[in-house]
Amino acid sequence: MKASKVLRLFPFVLTVMFASQSDALSLTGAPSTEAEITVMGTNLVSLGTITYEKTISVPFHLRNTGQKTVKITHLIPTCTCIAGHVDKTELRTNEEAVVMMIIDPSSIKGHFKRHLWVKTNVPDEDSILLTLVGEVTTLFTGEPEAPIFLAAANAATTLTNSITLKATKPNIFLGTPVLSEPAIPGLTAVLTTNQADTASASYTLTLILKPLTNGFQAATVSIPVEGQKAIHTLKIIVHAQVGGKLTAAPSSIVVTSLDEPMERRVRIAIDAPQCDASNLTVTPHIDGLALSPVNTNNTPPGSFRSNTPTFNRHHKSSLFVLLKLSPAAIKQIMSQKDHDVVFHYPGNDPISVPFVLNQN
Repeated sequence: MKASKVLRLFPFVLTVMFASQSDALSLTGAPSTEAEITVMGTNLVSLGTITYEKTISVPFHLRNTGQKTVKITHLIPTCTCIAGHVDKTELRTNEEAVVMMIIDPSSIKGHFKRHLWVKTNVPDEDSILLTLVGEVTTLFTGEPEAPIFLAAANAATTLTNSITLKATKPNIFLGTPVLSEPAIPGLTAVLTTNQADTASASYTLTLILKPLTNGFQAATVSIPVEGQKAIHTLKIIVHAQVGGKLTAAPSSIVVTSLDEPMERRVRIAIDAPQCDASNLTVTPHIDGLALSPVNTNNTPPGSFRSNTPTFNRHHKSSLFVLLKLSPAAIKQIMSQKDHDVVFHYPGNDPISVPFVLNQN
């Protein structure tokens, strides 16, 4: 039996995916006299509910459905929790390879979707995307899947955030929370017991931030889990943004007519690494003015933009805002003293965007 060949794994993150709608997926969709590779069955597997401590391996079958030899050149995971190997890298016509996609769920919380790209020598074709979806059952419910974000406009503001953590198994408990070094100056973590019986131990974790400096900072709150043989620690990530200022591009909005509806796009830059479109607001409230913000940071070409919170490692994020205005709304804005609208986002100074009439 030929020894399996483990391919080098490259760290890479993409968020684009496609799902199987038939028993066999072809990259070209038709028989070919050239190189062609087909996923036999499905490229997406649902694992259902799994536990955090068990690594799972899932096989995917790929067949050469063309007339030339296909070479599998790389396996590229989209997460450090994913690994992969393939039993053969060269496929003659009608030969199959088994790609084993391996997921380590120990660092995953709640629902997940993870990918493995399979790159080949097939010319002018996209890579094959293999996908695992499911949900990881944690030891304590209430663990946030995303970082907890604390935002303050200035250092004089005290912020608090509380979450409830409840055991999913009997006889497991939480120890004393510890802040990672370097910690966020002025951040404390307090764990109080709501119920400590063996059936359902419950706790409240309260984060209190009394900012000492401006800017973005991050920390990890580690809470040891006690009462089980395997050593496990809850890790809760905290992001803090103190101070900041919105900017807008363009800096003004040109109005060409007072009698026709119009649409304008504005990009709002935010001093925060985590950008949530639902937190952006505009004043004053004007009937006939519709605001549609969409996240723009970390959007690879070809992927779908989302209104879900995203994280930008450069501590900056931005939103594209589509403004739709009726003639009545335009006239109301132009009748105001400053002819402007003001955008607001937590932890940032607001930005005023004036409207300028140009009827040439």
